[in-house]
Amino acid sequence: MPGGRAAEYAMRSRRRGARNRRIKQMAITALCIMAVVAGAFWYFAVEQRDLATHQSDIAKDEAATADRTTQFMVSLFQLADPAQAVEKQLL
Repeated sequence: MPGGRAAEYAMRSRRRGARNRRIKQMAITALCIMAVVAGAFWYFAVEQRDLATHQSDIAKDEAATADRTTQFMVSLFQLADPAQAVEKQLL
């Protein structure tokens, strides 16, 4: 029965080949899925970074406006102080 062994060997070899192809196909599919997920995370991270930078710029502008307003109000109250107004008239 030497022909039987060869047929059995050929059948096992085909099964191994099919199994190896399935494993390779699953590995490629998994890598593609991971690449898509990584790309989505990268896109989300870039969007969040841009949003944070924009919000930071807005906060800096608002802080500068608040500082200018505070300086204006302090100077306004200094001008309205009667004690300082009398001193200025005397000088």
